Amino acid sequence: MNRWIIAGIVALTVAGGVLAAQGTKPAPRPPARTGPPTPEEGSAAPDGYSPIPEWLGQTRASRPATTAAFDVETYAEGLSGAFSMTFLPDGRILVGERPGRIRIVAKDGKVSTPLEGMPANLWAKGQGLFDAVPDRAFATNRTLYLGYTVLPDGVSPDAPLRSPGVLLVASAKLSADDQRIENVKALLNAEGTGGRVVQAPDGTLLVTSTVPAGVGIKSADWPQPQQFDSNMGKVLRINTDGSIPRDNPFVGRAGAHPEIFALGFRDVQGATIQPRTGKLWLSEHGPRGGDEINLVEKGRNYGFPVIGYGRDYTGKPINDDKTAQDGMEQPVYFWTPDIAPAGIGFYTGRLFPAWQGNLFVSALAGKALVRLVLKDDRVVAEQRLLTDLDARIRAVSEGPDGALFVMTDGNEGKILRLVPKKGGSQTGGIEPAAAAERELKDLVQRYNDAQVKRDRGTLERIWADDYVYTHSNGAVMNKVQDIADTMSGDMTWTAAKLDDLNVRVYGDVGIVTGRLTMEGTAKQYASGVRRFTDIFVRRSGRWQLVGGQTTLPPK
Repeated sequence: MNRWIIAGIVALTVAGGVLAAQGTKPAPRPPARTGPPTPEEGSAAPDGYSPIPEWLGQTRASRPATTAAFDVETYAEGLSGAFSMTFLPDGRILVGERPGRIRIVAKDGKVSTPLEGMPANLWAKGQGLFDAVPDRAFATNRTLYLGYTVLPDGVSPDAPLRSPGVLLVASAKLSADDQRIENVKALLNAEGTGGRVVQAPDGTLLVTSTVPAGVGIKSADWPQPQQFDSNMGKVLRINTDGSIPRDNPFVGRAGAHPEIFALGFRDVQGATIQPRTGKLWLSEHGPRGGDEINLVEKGRNYGFPVIGYGRDYTGKPINDDKTAQDGMEQPVYFWTPDIAPAGIGFYTGRLFPAWQGNLFVSALAGKALVRLVLKDDRVVAEQRLLTDLDARIRAVSEGPDGALFVMTDGNEGKILRLVPKKGGSQTGGIEPAAAAERELKDLVQRYNDAQVKRDRGTLERIWADDYVYTHSNGAVMNKVQDIADTMSGDMTWTAAKLDDLNVRVYGDVGIVTGRLTMEGTAKQYASGVRRFTDIFVRRSGRWQLVGGQTTLPPK
């Protein structure tokens, strides 16, 4: 028997009707954590670092002059760990859940039981299923492309490694009765700890592959995004049978993996094709700050870890805070501090004319749906939507009906459907001040709750770096002092009730007056009632407390 036939039989070992991974090689991984982060390892909390952009509007873009009024409908519920959301040709939604489940959401919102036949070697402990994407010709071939992690050869499930699984890309078929996946075939060992899969207009598959990332991991220890003999930190391009396209940019280059399409990435979380141009756009997590939106071009280098707009979790600079270098591409847009961008999608539907051509970005830490208005592939305005939900947003996609579908994160995930507000204008009129005032009022309540709970992360997001507050006793507080006092208990009460709130918004400036009744005794101030005036400024679509004045009860 021919040795290639024998090898093929060995490779097609089936476990529970699913093909096993074929000779999956291990990739470098950091040691496992043995407990919570230590002070020396740092944290993801913002520290006030504010890098200088390469051009005006590359970050903190102004708020758009026009928007669209919408209603939010709950389309589906009961998702757990949902990560990917893709429409099938018939209008149903294919949802991938990180623990290794694929569900189909019917057009009436009913969520199916998990499909059978998932790969038996799928490694879901802290990693798992990242994508389940239908082929462009799914209506006739029923082909899906999966991105999921497996334990590589020789690595024990009990190995003391952090994120030991490696990203595998595979093709599969959805059974005729929609109950199971079949004929799983491994196409690519992408090596990374995770990644996304998207099909390009020419039919090839574009795959992102991340390097290990998180608190306790130093960027300088992971140079693979700049190394041509590693798939980590890259965008990879393969044919749907796993072969390498002949026109890939590094085919024939000595020592380079031929599947590499672009390099210099850290932790890509969202990927989409711009319908008008067919180009690949990505959302990417920075370390502490430096989240990015990138427009990917063939053969280009996107810089990490040589350049970037974030710092390590320790607060120390990465490569001396270098943000630009010849031969390396700039992000279209970046956020410092983080918003933790996730799934992204362009809007081209007819229901919301004011949103035509806009890029929508799901934000996890930012707890918002971010709308980016583009002109000539640059951001000219940013708006944050759905902030009143106070929910981590995982994915966004335009539906076949022109509505915008949004998926929330977590164990009680939902799919929401944004539709034009009944009786509301969709011609792109100025947003009513009342909506902005309601948004700001909700923020003031969350700010108050965060002070009582000593929720540093929320306070960091609300306070601006240039925050200055004046007390009736003459004390003037800045952001650093105020956070230190709050966390130590010097200015925190056991309970605080807000009432008599009056909110007025003038463009991007908001003024809030009210009364705060404090219970319990803080170190500096007694219980009682105080009157206050807070001044907020909207930056990059987000309200930030920049100053104010208060009359304190006597000690």
